[in-house]
Amino acid sequence: MTTHQHEHYVSAVYPYTAQQAVADGLAVEPFPEITAEAGYRLVVLMTTAAYAEAVEWERNDILQDIPARYWDVLFAARLAAKRALSRPGAGFRFEVSRIPNRAANGSQSRVELPIATALNIRVEAFDWELTPCLVISVPGED
Repeated sequence: MTTHQHEHYVSAVYPYTAQQAVADGLAVEPFPEITAEAGYRLVVLMTTAAYAEAVEWERNDILQDIPARYWDVLFAARLAAKRALSRPGAGFRFEVSRIPNRAANGSQSRVELPIATALNIRVEAFDWELTPCLVISVPGED
């Protein structure tokens, strides 16, 4: 008769909160006052990649400005945010039209017409109390 011993492994789950992502520089909370003005009751964060893609504006002209670009993201995200609230952790895609800040090679873009850019939104735990927040990211980010 053979005796089988089962080893028991203890695995610790270490939740990484959205608040920690902000502290680590992986996400930003662009304009809380604009978020509230747009009717959002939760904290809205953007990954640094999503912020660079859809909000950041470095060109020295009057085509767009950063707060207006953020407002456009919030407006475009509204329906996807409602779906995300019904399924925390699941990502929902939406599109925002914006003038590219950077060209594919990383140089400053000279484009003056808006193009559609895909973004994702999901609900995550903001802090250790599991307060929900919305996180906007680029496709492919987890």
